[in-house]
Amino acid sequence: MLLAHQRQWFVKEEEEEEEEEEEEEEEEEEEEEEEEEEEEEERRRRRRKKKKKKKKKKKKKKKKKKKKKKKKEEEEGEEEEEGEENKCVVRS
Repeated sequence: MLLAHQRQWFVKEEEEEEEEEEEEEEEEEEEEEEEEEEEEEERRRRRRKKKKKKKKKKKKKKKKKKKKKKKKEEEEGEEEEEGEENKCVVRS
């Protein structure tokens, strides 16, 4: 009788150990998945940040180019006005 009882106890112990090992493996897998998700989210954040920075730089460059073009047009307009004034002076 004692042997049967001991066998049941060993079988029960083995089952409990197997269950604990399975639970630990599941927890490890879940942790790995969470880490992978966090890493992927971090990569997305970096990409968005980089894209936003690039877009901002492009916008700044476009604004600078527009400002330069406007300044150039104003200078050309002033030169034309000066040329017209000189013509008026010569005629007088």
